[in-house]
Amino acid sequence: MRARLALGRHIAERGQPVAALDLLFESLAHNPHGLTVHQAIWRVLLQVGLDRSLVQRYVESARDAVFFLDPHVCIKCHYRSTELLWQCPHCHEWNSFVEERIAPAKEAIEM
Repeated sequence: MRARLALGRHIAERGQPVAALDLLFESLAHNPHGLTVHQAIWRVLLQVGLDRSLVQRYVESARDAVFFLDPHVCIKCHYRSTELLWQCPHCHEWNSFVEERIAPAKEAIEM
């Protein structure tokens, strides 16, 4: 994610905003929570005058991204963590964490 972000910024600074957006959209797919990714995309979108088709592409990319909110949950006490832990810090059970994924925003809206 960081390499794509840095390369995208570099390419945008060199006057190739559309090519930069390709890399930044890839970066967004890998880390939709990264505020710096969203900021970099908006800087480039402003650079190209908020081209409607590119803004729409950004909106669709963000909508289709899978967002994770504390994806690891203890099955004993429901403690949530951003990391996979071996022992729950709340109930002290061992090997009780499972991964919980949240659907893309598009699917959540359709339900």
